[in-house]
Amino acid sequence: MYYSNRFSKAKKIVLRVTKAVGVASVALLIFAQTAGRQSVDISTTVCFAFVAVALIGSLRLTVYYLSRRLRRRGINTKTLLIIGGGRRSENLIKTIKSESEVGCKVLGYLDSSPGYSRRDLTDDTEWLGNFEDLERIINESVVDEVAVALPIKSFYAEIKTAIAKLEEQGIPVHLLSEFFPYRHSRVRPQEFKGLPLISLHSAPDFSWRFELKRLIDIFVASFLLVVFAALFVLIAVLIQLDSRGGIFSARNEWATTSAAFTF
Repeated sequence: MYYSNRFSKAKKIVLRVTKAVGVASVALLIFAQTAGRQSVDISTTVCFAFVAVALIGSLRLTVYYLSRRLRRRGINTKTLLIIGGGRRSENLIKTIKSESEVGCKVLGYLDSSPGYSRRDLTDDTEWLGNFEDLERIINESVVDEVAVALPIKSFYAEIKTAIAKLEEQGIPVHLLSEFFPYRHSRVRPQEFKGLPLISLHSAPDFSWRFELKRLIDIFVASFLLVVFAALFVLIAVLIQLDSRGGIFSARNEWATTSAAFTF
């Protein structure tokens, strides 16, 4: 709930509020029932949840849209330094310029490669130095955040050194995670026992369509079993009268006879 919403969408903010209120409402109901507070029942908790989502969500959305409007006017902005001068950096700069409500001003970029150094990526994004100049830049200039736009396979050592220096200064680092070419998958950062993970999901984790289909399968199958139960019993009796052995083994005998006749 206290993460920065600078790069988030309004839908995600409402979802966070709904989840937080839902957890708090369930905890409140369990505590009230355990403590014998009869005044807090299910109806009271549901009303509380709806009111809380409406009020907190409205407040959060108001702040969200107000902040976006202020950032378009150059208020509440952050200075961003980019490490890398290739295609990733150019795409990032274009995206930041097209989304002025994000409120990021690109200070410049660092790169030691001959093909990208000593030239301007865009009209107002200049080259500030090599990778070794990172410490000097963050000491001489105001740098709020840093974006690393380097291919991790070719510049692993440079990225590791840069992250270590920025971690010492307490500067947030954004790593453009284009490790593999993916088109339809969604990226989700996770953590498992202290190990950072980046998960790719191409299918939805939960969809009401899947759950609805499962419920229809169960109810329709149960209904048809009840409707045709008498017919199944009649067929079982006829099989027992016509064939030797058990009801379910008759099919096996018929299959064996048919196979022998065919060959």
